[in-house]
Amino acid sequence: MINELSQIAEAQKVKEWVTKLESSSTSEVLATEAEISFVWALSKTTDIVVEPNLGTARRPEASSEDFFPFGPAVFEVRAISDDSFSGETDMQKTAHIISSFSNTIRKKSGTHLLFRFLDRSFWNHRGFNRSRCVDPEFQLSEHTKSQIKDWLHSEAWEKFEDLRISEGLTDVIVSRSAGKPLRHNRVSCSMPAIAYDIEKNPIFNALKAKSQQLANIDRKYFRCVVLYDAGCYTLKRLRKLGQTEFGGDEIILHCLQKMNIDSVIVLSPSSENKVRSFLSVNVEHDKTWKVTVFDKQSIIDPMLEQTNDYRKLNELASMLPRPHFEAYQARSLHSQGHLKPGNSFSYLPSTITERGDGSMTIKISSRLLLDLLSHSISQEKFDKFAFHGCKNLFSVSKERGNAINSVRLVEGGIDKDDDFIEFELDIDWTVAKLGTGQERN
Repeated sequence: MINELSQIAEAQKVKEWVTKLESSSTSEVLATEAEISFVWALSKTTDIVVEPNLGTARRPEASSEDFFPFGPAVFEVRAISDDSFSGETDMQKTAHIISSFSNTIRKKSGTHLLFRFLDRSFWNHRGFNRSRCVDPEFQLSEHTKSQIKDWLHSEAWEKFEDLRISEGLTDVIVSRSAGKPLRHNRVSCSMPAIAYDIEKNPIFNALKAKSQQLANIDRKYFRCVVLYDAGCYTLKRLRKLGQTEFGGDEIILHCLQKMNIDSVIVLSPSSENKVRSFLSVNVEHDKTWKVTVFDKQSIIDPMLEQTNDYRKLNELASMLPRPHFEAYQARSLHSQGHLKPGNSFSYLPSTITERGDGSMTIKISSRLLLDLLSHSISQEKFDKFAFHGCKNLFSVSKERGNAINSVRLVEGGIDKDDDFIEFELDIDWTVAKLGTGQERN
């Protein structure tokens, strides 16, 4: 995608994308992937300008003269996850402060800590509200330091008893774990990642920021903001379930009435179950992009016949790389490091075709083969990834008297970081036993 976009985007913009893709921040990487994939799909649907200079301090992601039939449009892209709703950044910051101090009192004790943040409920002029008991400006007081020190040296530590820390806005229960929990698993909160206020929530904040960026753009441009579900329950579900919460649809329609935005497009991974074969219990989860469009008056389904203004959205959605995971899965996998370049998780799966005459087709990951040839992985690991721990099928084929007849490169697809190397193996009379041909016939 970047190679193709480099033909229409400025070199500095391409460099910016590459730098952000290599970031250690999961949120930044997913946001960059969302921007690149949307701009690329848009370029496949219509003629666009990447980051057009429209006389504003911050340029929009892209513009198009004919994507909508009613006139030119500009597009801004934003990815939203439950990290924003859940307060995870503030909770992780507090956990880091407590863990670091604990390590100074008892060596490596901080690596064994779990943190469960409480929440408080209250009513105000807006109605029912809940908030997490975590202070973005949390600091350890002398009293709390003494409390932690006493706990680490007490019998309660040896018996795995909890410690409750209440400091200002922060109220958290600290537990000792027998193992060493991963960083992204060490914090939790009793409050779900949903909106209890129509304006005090990450969706409103994101659209407000985009509205400010679009405010000074010429009004001849239709102002469109694209929201990607990067693991956000409120965006995925959109409609509320409880009476005291606000759904994503309510928040977006509220924003459109108040802000310099004409339309909001929500893109969320969606699974469709498909039976692989008749009377088979195996079900294939075919993930696609669910597209929901909001304008000033209503929610629009671009699949309906009467929505001609948004008809090209269907074409754009079909051009987007198909999601391999639910958004929350991708966020979790990235935060654990599974999606780093070179990780085995990125190898394409092997496919093996055996025929009655003994010939065989073996299709394996090109990256996996390169790692083997460059001694980046061992033969044992190659066999594990290529043949799922079974016997090396190249060895099996050779024992049958086969040799490589042909080799070709098979593209993995635009949404893959890998390709296939396909080997065709058939009988080689220079090494096969003379009876082999009769056995095959």
